[in-house]
Amino acid sequence: MKTYARGIAIALLSLCLVPGALAQDEGLVVERWPNALGASFTSAYGFSGGISYQRWFDSLGLSFTAGVFSDPAAGNLFEYMAYGGLQYRVYAEDFAEWLSGGLYLAGNFGAHGSIRAADSWDEPGVNVRYGGGLGVGYELVLARHFSQMSEVLYVAQMRNAAFETLGLQYVGAFRYRY
Repeated sequence: MKTYARGIAIALLSLCLVPGALAQDEGLVVERWPNALGASFTSAYGFSGGISYQRWFDSLGLSFTAGVFSDPAAGNLFEYMAYGGLQYRVYAEDFAEWLSGGLYLAGNFGAHGSIRAADSWDEPGVNVRYGGGLGVGYELVLARHFSQMSEVLYVAQMRNAAFETLGLQYVGAFRYRY
């Protein structure tokens, strides 16, 4: 009799818990998990990358990426890059339980600096390149958490206080949305 009562209690408890476990969360993935942490890379400011953080505040997003590198054998004694971005979401949709995406306008500003040895492949000494850009981007989120972001921007760059380039640049990131 105890086993039978215990079985009924477990069955009733299971029926009470299952609807909560199967219930869908409200809102878009980027609204439920607005933070994202991972790695980002860019062709702007010299091809480089670093650790990246991004957060959505409703339809406005902010991101920051920073990285440090060194390759003394190649004459690259020290190199850094840091850039921040501002995103404005124009469209977002949860296409399926496992697939979400969004389109946004993007802007960024960044700096890339290096200290190179005299026998370096690039201009020796201290080099600082900075610039800013505007463009478009999209974010694809798989399984509610695995984010892949791509942006294409027109970026104007200056190097050691002199205008250097204006051109199309790519920014990409792989992040975990939480």
